[in-house]
Amino acid sequence: MPVRLPIPGQDSNTWGDILNNYLLVAHSDTGELRVNSVGASQIQSSSITESKLHPDVVTQLQSVGITPSDQAKLDGIAPNATANASDAQLRDRTTHTGTQPITTIPNQAAYVTAIRKGAVGVQVSGVGVVAPVSWWT
Repeated sequence: MPVRLPIPGQDSNTWGDILNNYLLVAHSDTGELRVNSVGASQIQSSSITESKLHPDVVTQLQSVGITPSDQAKLDGIAPNATANASDAQLRDRTTHTGTQPITTIPNQAAYVTAIRKGAVGVQVSGVGVVAPVSWWT
């Protein structure tokens, strides 16, 4: 017999069996949704939060290096968010005119020592940045 909903006025004495068979298509015996019974087309964007996910799903997502909260942050970035400038302009150091306290720079003592010794470009181990003397003058 095909799985269907009970029909009012019919299905005498079989309503419960027919309804249970219908519900078991998408639900387990415990009432939980079966795996793959709900697809992307049934879920509204940004409607599922990390707290609503099964712990196994959260663990799996974290194992690939991105948490649901991180993904939500990424999803919040507008397309073409840097369209006001080209990639070349965004990478151009001369357009970065802000200041930064030297105390926030890792291995600052090594930079200062290298500059005092007359280094033209400074490469400090563990930082991975070549800092031209012009940055410091």
